[in-house]
Amino acid sequence: MRKQLWNRYIYWKVDIVDFIQSLADPSERIFSRGADFLQRAAVFVSRHRCRRLIVFVRREILAQMKARLERLRETLSGKRWQEIWHLADSTLSIFLFFPSMVFYWRGIWDLYGVYIAPHESPERQWWIVTGFGACSIAGYFAAPLLSHLLSYTRSKVVRVIATRAYLYAFAVLAMAYWRGVWCVADSYLLALGWPVCVAGLCISHGFLLVLRCSRTTIFPPFLVNLDTRRDVLSVSTCFRTQVKWREASSVVRYSLDSIFTQFFILTMTIISWRSSLSLLDVFVYPDDWLVSNLVSVGAGVTATIVLFALETTLSRVGVYIETNWRWLRLVYEDAVYLVTFGAVSLIWRGAWNLNVIYIITDPKVGGWVNLGIGSVLLLSLQLMSFAGCCGCAYDGRDRVAADAIYPTKYLRRYFRTKQQQATSDVTPSISSREMTTSSAESREEGIWTVSTGTSNDVITDETDVTGSSLTDENRASRSDAASSPITYI
Repeated sequence: MRKQLWNRYIYWKVDIVDFIQSLADPSERIFSRGADFLQRAAVFVSRHRCRRLIVFVRREILAQMKARLERLRETLSGKRWQEIWHLADSTLSIFLFFPSMVFYWRGIWDLYGVYIAPHESPERQWWIVTGFGACSIAGYFAAPLLSHLLSYTRSKVVRVIATRAYLYAFAVLAMAYWRGVWCVADSYLLALGWPVCVAGLCISHGFLLVLRCSRTTIFPPFLVNLDTRRDVLSVSTCFRTQVKWREASSVVRYSLDSIFTQFFILTMTIISWRSSLSLLDVFVYPDDWLVSNLVSVGAGVTATIVLFALETTLSRVGVYIETNWRWLRLVYEDAVYLVTFGAVSLIWRGAWNLNVIYIITDPKVGGWVNLGIGSVLLLSLQLMSFAGCCGCAYDGRDRVAADAIYPTKYLRRYFRTKQQQATSDVTPSISSREMTTSSAESREEGIWTVSTGTSNDVITDETDVTGSSLTDENRASRSDAASSPITYI
């Protein structure tokens, strides 16, 4: 052994001496000798397993960092931290997510008035915008088709680009329908005075209550829809029709349900909103526009903070009612969401009008600036689903969670306890773009469906829609579903 090491030492010593001497040689030998020396050095290092040692050290460092981060996450997921994350989510919803939506909505709203039939009379322009927005019905059929196509790829990049493009395109059409119906209601209904506004609010919201779609009227800051959830392309309709594309009767039922949802439920939602804001224009300091909007946004923010502070209490009351008087649960939820609708109307009216007054009043320049700011914020925050998902909510279908009644969980989705990760606590969805389909119904139907509104979880490939780990049987059924005609919601 000593003889081998001595021979190796002599070999390397001679080689190094030759290499140093070659440095004085101006010929091309300097390059060949240098390359040969580096090659021998690499062989020497590899033979002594230094490379393996470096890899081992790197793996150990990464493992230690991962373990520490996991322990930190477990610490931040404790019960003591849940209230902090609740407060953080509420703060983000009021002061970041909600303004992002206002920027986007006001920007695209003004641009419609600038670029779509600007030389026509106002009434004709409104009908043209409404017709353009009515094309959003295509989104009810494009979403299942796109979901089916994406089931054949595992690329996250392709899925992200495709889903964001769909959400943005549908949002453009949906906002056009909102503006058209809004202005038509201004012209033909609400111009007759506040008694007509009261009647319009009672009738439209009454229809939504009867059809169990009153939660469709709820928007940010009482709503957080993450674009990263796996069921972002699932469509929820009023009667929860499941479509089988190979059956003509199923396609017809789904088409009629989609048309009813888009042109009746959404229209009633718009009329409810327009009626409530018109009543606020009449009764909240009508003689001073600036004071009226300041009072409106102040009252809206205050009411929102109070409702967020009482969220846990409201949730526990809901759980108690559901346990003892299940028939009373729907009445309780409708009452809570009616108060929430009032707070949302106040904060939206004040924030919108103050945006128009102070952030570039010119419709063209202000429209592009607001649209750019809103688009960047919504896309970067993964919240384009605020405006880009189609469908309606369904009252009383979700199981009431013990810690939250509003789907505003953003940071809390990333800092959850192990028990919550295993059971995926269910938060009732109040989005107009979500609904719930229980896994039991899916098993009875023998198909794979997606829950589209139990919560705004970030669902990965390794979890099913309830948040529990997928078994081999589940993976097999999902694989079969991906390779066969899929039944969509």
